[in-house]
Formats: sequence, C-alpha cells, structure tokens
Amino acid sequence: MRSLNEIISDLKPQNKVFIIGAAIVDTIIKLDRLPTSGEDITAYYTSQSVGGCAFNVADVLSKLNLPFDLMIPVGTGSYSKIIQETMARRNYKATFINGSLNNGCCLSFVEKNGERTFVTMPGLETAMKTDFFADYLIEEYDYIYISGYEVEGVNGQVLLEILQRKKPSAKIIFDPGPRVNFINPDILKQLLSMNTILTINDKEALAMINTTDVAYAGRKLHTITNEPVIITLGKDGALIAADKTQIIPGFKIVVKDTIGAGDAHTGGILAGLLCNLNLDEAVYLANKIAAYVVSQEGAATAPTLDKLI
Repeated sequence: MRSLNEIISDLKPQNKVFIIGAAIVDTIIKLDRLPTSGEDITAYYTSQSVGGCAFNVADVLSKLNLPFDLMIPVGTGSYSKIIQETMARRNYKATFINGSLNNGCCLSFVEKNGERTFVTMPGLETAMKTDFFADYLIEEYDYIYISGYEVEGVNGQVLLEILQRKKPSAKIIFDPGPRVNFINPDILKQLLSMNTILTINDKEALAMINTTDVAYAGRKLHTITNEPVIITLGKDGALIAADKTQIIPGFKIVVKDTIGAGDAHTGGILAGLLCNLNLDEAVYLANKIAAYVVSQEGAATAPTLDKLI
C-alpha cells in the first residue's frame, strides 16, 4: 500500500457523490459513567453543535475540498434554525420544508473512557417525502450515501423509491448503525441487493449475523450484498471482506470522545471512492480521518488536508 501522503496527493475528484440524511442538534454531556436506573449522578454540559450522520459525512468531504451534493431537510423550529444557520455558514445547500416539523436533537453522553451513548429525539429527518428530492437527478450520481437512522419507519419506503432511480452502476454506501434491527426486514433486504457497500462497526456486524466472529460476519454480509463490506475495529483499524478478507491498520491516538467516528470513517471511504482510490487505500485514509476525529471533542470535527499530513 502507498504511504498516506501519496494517497492524499491523489485526492482528485473523478466521481459524483450524493449524501442523503439528517442534520440534528447534538448536546454533549460529560460524565464519569452512565447512571444505573433510578440513580442520581453529576454530569457536565460541554457544548451544543450541529451533527447527524449525513452532516458529519459531508463535513469530511468539505474539509478535504471535495465536491458533493447534499439532501438534508431543514424544517421549522428552534433546532431547525440552528441547523439552517450552520449550513449557511458552510455554504451547504439546504432543502427547506416550510411549515413542517422541527429537526431532531440528540443527547450525547460521553464517559470518562471516551465511549458515547446517544438518546435521540427524532424530527423532520424521519418524515421524508419523495418531493424532498425534486431538485436532484438521482441517476447522475456514482455513489449515494445513506444511514440506517433514515431508513427506519416510513422513511424506508421513501428512500427505497428514490434509490431505485439510480443508474445501474451506481453504488450505495450504507451505514446501518445501531438501529439496524429497527429497519423493516423487507426494506433492508431490497436495500442490500442494490450494489450496496456496507460500512459498519464490529458490534453491529456481529449483531446482524448473530456471531462472535468478526471475519465470519464480514464474509457472510459480503455473500448477501455481493459488494465489499467494511467493518471498523476501533484502534485496530478496519476489516474489508470482499474476494478476500484483510485488515487495514489503524492509527494510535489518545481518545477524547468517539462521537461521529463512524460517520467520519464512512466519509473517508467516500472521499477515496470519489477520487477512484483502491478500496484498501480509501479505508486506510478513512482510518486516519476517524483517528483524528476521536482525538477531538464534539461532532463534525473532521480534519482539513493539512491536519492529515
């Protein structure tokens, strides 16, 4: 494999990427450990910022100066106003849904060891309609990103209808996340048969296949999708299951919190694929980006190019 600097020097856009999903307001709360039921403990409010899977993925491409199109619905309410202002500062196009729901929010509890636990209160992002996509030509894109949070409930059928408009060669980059078991099984089955590259962490992969063997889970998922499966392994890097199974090494880092790490990793993979990197190089780049993100506090903390070198 080439060095990271050589990989970064080849980040020249070759494909067209569409990011679909959510922006929500993250409130980050630090505490030594999560309380047990009925317990009263002290915690510390640290920050409030815009996050959400799609927003975090877009953050990676934006900071690497790579082009993308973005469909994040913005509604009406206090959280929507914060999101609207943040997206305007970043020059992101927003899809405004007037007179609609507020956007969602998330309480992110960060324990002393850096592990995070989320309590999400959904909003407009879980009530999508096909007309939200009226300004986009789905058949133009080579890679389309979605997360599991947006495939739950009524959204699943809406997004499936939208994704069926893609050109046959286009790949879906799908991060099912911890909510995979809440997705309608029929929707999930169809989604995994649409040239879908899975990006998933080890715990989620093991749960999907009901096994304790990560490599086996990767191989099994690959037989379902017939596309590469990328399973993140924390500090140990990531596993790619395709024609062969291989581990792409990670980077040593002091962990501050893991908020947005999975999204950043997926954004790194998208960056590599957008630039026609080999998949192992794209995952190596993603490992570096995710390592940087966990060394920072908060959501949407992807590195700029100068921070990667």
